[in-house]
Amino acid sequence: MSDANNYYDLHDQLEISHATLGSFTAFFLVPGAMITARYMRNSPKWYRIHWILNTVGMLLITACFVMGVKSINGNQIGGTQSDTHHRFGLVTFVMMVAQSAVGLGVHFTKKGDPPPGLPAPGKHWSRYFHAFAGICTAGTLLACIYSGMHEWTNASDNGTVTPTAVRVVYWIAFAIIASVYFLGFCLRRGTFKGTALEASAAAHGSDESVGEKDKDAINAA
Repeated sequence: MSDANNYYDLHDQLEISHATLGSFTAFFLVPGAMITARYMRNSPKWYRIHWILNTVGMLLITACFVMGVKSINGNQIGGTQSDTHHRFGLVTFVMMVAQSAVGLGVHFTKKGDPPPGLPAPGKHWSRYFHAFAGICTAGTLLACIYSGMHEWTNASDNGTVTPTAVRVVYWIAFAIIASVYFLGFCLRRGTFKGTALEASAAAHGSDESVGEKDKDAINAA
């Protein structure tokens, strides 16, 4: 419980640190990695930026998860004491770990058959799966942040509540991230359909495709 001077006790300090790391990952690192992959495929630096952001995000989410478990003494992850935020937290952590492992594996896959009508090689199916799983992971992470705002109001030893302004900022940030990312499907169709944009990215030496591109086929396209 909080002391007589209304300072935050260890429980609340852990929760504040937990929320800060989770929010930074959810609103900056993970969206940054996704948007980089969506818009920067013509740049040879995109993959390096993508994996650095994801690696830092994975480290912060691990620390975030440990702090969350410590703040509840590990006894509310499952069972009758578990609630929506605790379940979301566990699922999000598992998905982040799995997505990182999948991303590492995808990096070593070779391209698939050429898309219809193009001689240039296409993407391996696992890369489509990685992109879809990334969207699901980001959505779960944002849902975890949202449930955490309710968790603070219900569980804070200090007796404070999540300010309305914080909730408003959350929805504004959510709308911006979703809009920017999904707009990329219209502006960057070639990234997923193997059209001229994808060929251009490979021709410029994307880190991910080095050693697997067929320059002659790309030039022919």
